[in-house]
Amino acid sequence: DLQRDKLPAKARLELGGVTQEVMPEAVEVGHVVIVERGEIIPVDGVILTGVTELDCSALTGNDSPRTCGAGEEVFSGAVNLGDQIRVKVIRDFERSAAACMLNDVQASEKYQTTAERLTDRIALYLGPVLGILAILIAVIPSLISGEWTRWIRCAVIFLLVSSPSAMVISIPLACFGAEMSAYLHGILSKGHDCFEVLAGVKTMVFGKTGTITEGRFEITGIYTNGVKQDDLVAVAAAAESYSHHPIAMLLKRVTGWTTESAAGVMEVEEIPGRGVSAFIEGRHVYVGNAALLEEHGIHYVVPTRAGAAVHVAVENRYWGHILIGDKTREGAFDALEALRSLGVKELVLLTGDVLSSSRQLASSLGFDLLRTELSAKGKVSAINYLISCKGKGSSVGFVGDGINDAPMLECADVGLAIDALHAWSDADAADILLLDDDIESLPAAMRIAKATFRILCENFGLLAGMKLLVLILALCNVLSVALAAVLLTCSSALALLNSLRAFGLK
Repeated sequence: DLQRDKLPAKARLELGGVTQEVMPEAVEVGHVVIVERGEIIPVDGVILTGVTELDCSALTGNDSPRTCGAGEEVFSGAVNLGDQIRVKVIRDFERSAAACMLNDVQASEKYQTTAERLTDRIALYLGPVLGILAILIAVIPSLISGEWTRWIRCAVIFLLVSSPSAMVISIPLACFGAEMSAYLHGILSKGHDCFEVLAGVKTMVFGKTGTITEGRFEITGIYTNGVKQDDLVAVAAAAESYSHHPIAMLLKRVTGWTTESAAGVMEVEEIPGRGVSAFIEGRHVYVGNAALLEEHGIHYVVPTRAGAAVHVAVENRYWGHILIGDKTREGAFDALEALRSLGVKELVLLTGDVLSSSRQLASSLGFDLLRTELSAKGKVSAINYLISCKGKGSSVGFVGDGINDAPMLECADVGLAIDALHAWSDADAADILLLDDDIESLPAAMRIAKATFRILCENFGLLAGMKLLVLILALCNVLSVALAAVLLTCSSALALLNSLRAFGLK
């Protein structure tokens, strides 16, 4: 388990060719630290030199070692299993993955489930109310009937029932156990109540890029209209100079784009859900989807092959389009079917891509509803509409990659960020973090949530039912003090044992 006392107590800081040991808190962004074999990486960074394998099980719950080399990002809390590596720090200790995860786990106890809040209220009033009733029962019926022994015995049983300790311990214990079980599966909850809401999800909404698909784009085809392919791609990359969208990053990588390449790019305007408008060396350029060109009356060619099409028009003349492919996440179909078996009634896919590139994916995975060509604002509106239509006792969840989906993660009843470890700062809006990129951890989170809710209901029903039964039997004069104590003790023990099941949820 990832615990504060298991984080590294020191960092090997390299300064001026000399290595010195310092506290991890003293390491600053831009510093270089050295991590030897068997040591824990103290802060988040990027490998400068060295190739190694990392044990990230304390972070993600995945026991498979991860091979890393120069240029790859690594996270605090991971153990270096191979040779020495030099790491350039990109986040200080307090904002590094391990420290943030620990803070989230500790803060989660503040956000209680309905059962925990109800237990607190019962604990507040149960003792005083039953204590007053015990005094009244011991005195008033005894004065009327003269049976002091019977009613004093009944009063003593009322006092035994007034103790809320079993509820106060077993309910939070189950929540804590579920949280630990989830963490061992690479699932981090930001509050005890998150699993309660997740257990009630009937409509699950998904982003497309980086969530259902891997977000690793590649060019699958280039169609030109009287221009060279290299010119078409170069203009598209230049127009996307200031965008951080994965497709824009692909185009810039393919063309070898550098900051000097943007010298002739001016007046760049990003049009949400459409594309970009820019002036490149004095020429007006549109780069985006078909809807962007239709808005400006530019004739374009409809792609005949599957994939997302990036259309390019220069001075209102159509230059062609670039087809971009993205691979569906492995196990996506099985994960969605598992959600259906767990009670999710409606699966919804929201994307900014055009219908032609998304319909086949949505159909093959069995989505019930598909909305395309949506801006971030449009996606938020769609989620709010689904929330307004939900049934009583049900909730709406949203699953995104955490990078471009923060508004949707915030507005849903429960937001889940997949592969959150690699987008830690951007996934802060999510309620539940799926630390690894395995989409099958989504139904795992749902199973844990439902099992936790079931345990809470069992404990609450068992303890409340037993207290009520003991009170009724005491008033009927068929229960001794010793037998009442045995019944209450047994029910408390059963509730605690039931809560311990939450630590082994799979």
